[in-house]
Amino acid sequence: MKPNNPFLISGYYSPEYFCNRERETQTITDALYNGRNLTLIAPRRMGKTGLIKHVFHRLKEQQADIVTLYMDIYSTQNLGDFVRLLANTVLGQLDSAPQKALSRVSQFIKSCRPVFTFDELTGKIVQIDLYCFLSFEITD
Repeated sequence: MKPNNPFLISGYYSPEYFCNRERETQTITDALYNGRNLTLIAPRRMGKTGLIKHVFHRLKEQQADIVTLYMDIYSTQNLGDFVRLLANTVLGQLDSAPQKALSRVSQFIKSCRPVFTFDELTGKIVQIDLYCFLSFEITD
């Protein structure tokens, strides 16, 4: 689908409409290939989501059977919401994914572990982090 306005302010259409950010794309791709964790930090509306989707597009160009998952967790209010979103995202991808990809996603989910941070004074949970390990093999 071709957008009416070539100066996009939201969404990702294709590399043709994604300007620059080649160094960042390569840095993220290298990190993924080498099993390194990374964090993108920037103010809202700076193109983090577009960059992630651009990296996903590049990965699929390089390896057609790769499975990528994108989740926007901003609207989740608690761990239950997060788990439901994760399940829906994974199941949505699996509708068309081959059995090999199902195995990879299953291993990814098994690797996830929540870490709770408690306020020492009140004993209430103040932060929930989810750590997951994603590993994939790159073949030519």
